[in-house]
Amino acid sequence: MEIITLLKRLQKIHNLIKEGKTGTPKEFAKKIKIGQSQLYYLLDDLKLKGFPIQYSRTLKSYVYHTDCKLEIDYSIRLIINNKTIIVEENKK
Repeated sequence: MEIITLLKRLQKIHNLIKEGKTGTPKEFAKKIKIGQSQLYYLLDDLKLKGFPIQYSRTLKSYVYHTDCKLEIDYSIRLIINNKTIIVEENKK
């Protein structure tokens, strides 16, 4: 389930940035198990979507320059003969 993997990765990225624990770009990429060039592409995409991400040379970590929260809600349901089977759900 690629979409679930991507959502979990996004949550991990958010948590590491929020806590100021990403480390350098090389370390951050390793923590989320992607290449460094993929990381730059991903961070650029998140910035375009409005994520207030910046790199702090002092902390040697990516941080948010504005306080923010990330909420991810999803559910996957299979409906057979009008009976719902919850395949996966994440609601906080």
